[in-house]
Amino acid sequence: MTEESQRCVYCREEILDKHGMHWNIDHVVPKSVAPEFTFFPLNLALCCWGCNQAKGTSDPRTKRALKKPIYPSVSQDYRAYHPYFDEWDEHLYKDAESKLVIPRPGSTKGATIIEICNLQRLAARKAELIMNAKESRSIERVRELMKTGDVKTIEGFIQALESFSGSTDEFAALARQIYSSHLAPDD
Repeated sequence: MTEESQRCVYCREEILDKHGMHWNIDHVVPKSVAPEFTFFPLNLALCCWGCNQAKGTSDPRTKRALKKPIYPSVSQDYRAYHPYFDEWDEHLYKDAESKLVIPRPGSTKGATIIEICNLQRLAARKAELIMNAKESRSIERVRELMKTGDVKTIEGFIQALESFSGSTDEFAALARQIYSSHLAPDD
Protein backbone atom coordinates (compact mmCIF):
# COMPACT_ATOMS: atom_id res chain seq x y z
CA MET A 1 0.00 0.00 0.00
CA THR A 2 1.37 3.41 -0.86
CA GLU A 3 1.46 6.26 1.68
CA GLU A 4 -1.25 8.11 -0.26
CA SER A 5 -3.57 5.12 -0.09
CA GLN A 6 -3.22 5.09 3.70
CA ARG A 7 -4.93 8.47 3.94
CA CYS A 8 -8.61 9.29 3.97
CA VAL A 9 -9.74 10.55 0.56
CA TYR A 10 -11.64 13.43 2.22
CA CYS A 11 -9.62 14.74 5.19
CA ARG A 12 -6.20 13.33 4.19
CA GLU A 13 -5.56 12.09 7.73
CA GLU A 14 -3.48 8.95 7.92
CA ILE A 15 -5.55 5.90 8.81
CA LEU A 16 -3.76 3.65 11.27
CA ASP A 17 -5.68 0.44 11.71
CA LYS A 18 -3.24 -0.85 14.31
CA HIS A 19 -4.33 1.95 16.66
CA GLY A 20 -8.03 1.19 16.68
CA MET A 21 -8.85 3.35 13.69
CA HIS A 22 -10.14 1.40 10.75
CA TRP A 23 -10.77 1.88 7.09
CA ASN A 24 -14.28 2.62 5.93
CA ILE A 25 -15.53 2.18 2.41
CA ASP A 26 -17.54 5.23 1.48
CA HIS A 27 -20.22 5.08 -1.16
CA VAL A 28 -19.60 8.48 -2.77
CA VAL A 29 -23.19 8.45 -3.99
CA PRO A 30 -24.87 6.83 -0.98
CA LYS A 31 -26.25 3.34 -1.51
CA SER A 32 -29.42 4.39 0.32
CA VAL A 33 -29.97 7.07 -2.33
CA ALA A 34 -28.85 5.12 -5.41
CA PRO A 35 -28.56 1.38 -4.65
CA GLU A 36 -27.79 0.66 -8.31
CA PHE A 37 -24.33 2.22 -7.75
CA THR A 38 -23.53 0.25 -4.57
CA PHE A 39 -20.73 -1.84 -6.10
CA PHE A 40 -19.68 0.47 -8.92
CA PRO A 41 -15.88 0.87 -8.49
CA LEU A 42 -15.83 4.66 -8.97
CA ASN A 43 -18.45 4.97 -6.24
CA LEU A 44 -16.28 3.27 -3.61
CA ALA A 45 -13.59 5.21 -1.76
CA LEU A 46 -11.43 4.44 1.29
CA CYS A 47 -11.96 6.96 4.04
CA CYS A 48 -11.73 7.35 7.78
CA TRP A 49 -14.56 6.56 10.15
CA GLY A 50 -15.09 10.23 11.04
CA CYS A 51 -15.59 11.39 7.47
CA ASN A 52 -17.81 8.42 6.63
CA GLN A 53 -20.02 9.06 9.67
CA ALA A 54 -20.24 12.79 9.01
CA LYS A 55 -20.98 12.33 5.31
CA GLY A 56 -23.78 9.88 6.06
CA THR A 57 -26.36 9.89 3.27
CA SER A 58 -25.35 13.24 1.81
CA ASP A 59 -25.53 13.05 -1.99
CA PRO A 60 -22.74 15.05 -3.70
CA ARG A 61 -24.30 14.98 -7.18
CA THR A 62 -25.56 18.06 -8.97
CA LYS A 63 -29.26 18.36 -9.83
CA ARG A 64 -28.41 17.73 -13.49
CA ALA A 65 -26.55 14.51 -12.58
CA LEU A 66 -29.48 13.25 -10.49
CA LYS A 67 -31.47 12.86 -13.70
CA LYS A 68 -28.91 10.54 -15.34
CA PRO A 69 -29.67 6.79 -15.26
CA ILE A 70 -25.94 5.95 -15.34
CA TYR A 71 -23.19 6.71 -12.82
CA PRO A 72 -22.11 10.34 -13.24
CA SER A 73 -18.52 10.08 -14.43
CA VAL A 74 -17.22 13.63 -14.80
CA SER A 75 -16.31 16.26 -12.23
CA GLN A 76 -19.08 18.61 -13.35
CA ASP A 77 -21.66 16.05 -12.20
CA TYR A 78 -20.72 16.70 -8.55
CA ARG A 79 -21.30 19.71 -6.32
CA ALA A 80 -18.63 18.45 -3.88
CA TYR A 81 -15.11 17.14 -4.32
CA HIS A 82 -15.12 13.62 -5.79
CA PRO A 83 -12.04 11.49 -5.01
CA TYR A 84 -11.76 10.10 -8.56
CA PHE A 85 -12.79 13.07 -10.70
CA ASP A 86 -11.24 15.97 -8.77
CA GLU A 87 -7.75 16.77 -7.47
CA TRP A 88 -7.85 17.31 -3.70
CA ASP A 89 -5.22 20.08 -3.78
CA GLU A 90 -7.19 22.05 -6.37
CA HIS A 91 -10.14 22.36 -3.99
CA LEU A 92 -8.74 22.11 -0.47
CA TYR A 93 -5.82 23.19 1.67
CA LYS A 94 -4.84 21.64 5.00
CA ASP A 95 -2.59 23.30 7.53
CA ALA A 96 -0.41 20.48 8.85
CA GLU A 97 0.07 22.07 12.28
CA SER A 98 -3.51 23.04 13.15
CA LYS A 99 -5.18 20.44 10.90
CA LEU A 100 -7.51 23.19 9.70
CA VAL A 101 -8.94 22.33 6.27
CA ILE A 102 -10.08 25.27 4.17
CA PRO A 103 -11.40 25.52 0.63
CA ARG A 104 -9.15 26.94 -2.06
CA PRO A 105 -10.31 30.40 -3.16
CA GLY A 106 -13.31 30.05 -5.44
CA SER A 107 -13.80 26.33 -4.84
CA THR A 108 -17.42 25.64 -3.96
CA LYS A 109 -16.62 21.92 -4.19
CA GLY A 110 -14.03 22.34 -1.45
CA ALA A 111 -16.43 24.31 0.75
CA THR A 112 -19.16 21.73 0.18
CA ILE A 113 -17.03 18.70 1.10
CA ILE A 114 -15.79 20.51 4.23
CA GLU A 115 -19.41 20.94 5.27
CA ILE A 116 -20.53 17.44 4.25
CA CYS A 117 -17.66 15.66 6.05
CA ASN A 118 -17.48 18.14 8.93
CA LEU A 119 -13.77 18.60 8.31
CA GLN A 120 -13.67 21.39 10.92
CA ARG A 121 -13.75 18.59 13.51
CA LEU A 122 -10.04 17.92 12.86
CA ALA A 123 -8.90 21.39 13.97
CA ALA A 124 -11.37 21.32 16.88
CA ARG A 125 -9.95 17.98 18.09
CA LYS A 126 -6.37 19.23 17.72
CA ALA A 127 -7.25 22.34 19.80
CA GLU A 128 -8.88 20.11 22.44
CA LEU A 129 -5.75 17.95 22.67
CA ILE A 130 -3.54 21.03 23.03
CA MET A 131 -5.77 22.42 25.80
CA ASN A 132 -5.75 19.08 27.62
CA ALA A 133 -1.95 18.94 27.40
CA LYS A 134 -1.63 22.49 28.76
CA GLU A 135 -4.01 21.66 31.59
CA SER A 136 -2.06 18.48 32.41
CA ARG A 137 1.21 20.42 32.56
CA SER A 138 -0.42 22.98 34.89
CA ILE A 139 -1.72 20.25 37.18
CA GLU A 140 1.73 18.64 37.26
CA ARG A 141 3.23 21.97 38.29
CA VAL A 142 0.68 22.26 41.10
CA ARG A 143 1.63 18.75 42.28
CA GLU A 144 5.30 19.76 42.31
CA LEU A 145 4.40 22.81 44.35
CA MET A 146 2.49 20.71 46.87
CA LYS A 147 5.43 18.32 47.24
CA THR A 148 7.74 21.14 48.36
CA GLY A 149 6.11 21.31 51.78
CA ASP A 150 6.60 25.10 51.75
CA VAL A 151 3.55 25.99 53.86
CA LYS A 152 3.63 29.71 53.03
CA THR A 153 3.74 29.05 49.26
CA ILE A 154 1.03 26.38 49.44
CA GLU A 155 -1.24 28.65 51.52
CA GLY A 156 -0.71 31.47 49.02
CA PHE A 157 -1.55 29.13 46.16
CA ILE A 158 -4.70 27.88 47.91
CA GLN A 159 -5.82 31.49 48.48
CA ALA A 160 -5.21 32.26 44.81
CA LEU A 161 -7.24 29.18 43.79
CA GLU A 162 -10.12 30.07 46.12
CA SER A 163 -10.46 33.47 44.49
CA PHE A 164 -9.88 32.09 40.96
CA SER A 165 -12.82 32.23 38.56
CA GLY A 166 -11.11 32.39 35.19
CA SER A 167 -10.68 30.19 32.16
CA THR A 168 -8.43 27.17 31.68
CA ASP A 169 -5.83 29.43 30.04
CA GLU A 170 -5.92 31.78 33.02
CA PHE A 171 -5.52 28.82 35.40
CA ALA A 172 -2.52 27.65 33.38
CA ALA A 173 -1.03 31.15 33.58
CA LEU A 174 -1.58 31.26 37.36
CA ALA A 175 0.07 27.86 37.81
CA ARG A 176 3.01 28.95 35.61
CA GLN A 177 3.41 32.17 37.60
CA ILE A 178 3.45 30.39 40.95
CA TYR A 179 5.72 27.65 39.61
CA SER A 180 8.14 30.21 38.17
CA SER A 181 8.30 32.27 41.33
CA HIS A 182 8.74 29.32 43.71
CA LEU A 183 10.01 26.21 41.92
CA ALA A 184 11.58 27.08 38.59
CA PRO A 185 15.32 26.37 38.45
CA ASP A 186 17.46 29.48 38.69
CA ASP A 187 19.24 30.42 35.48
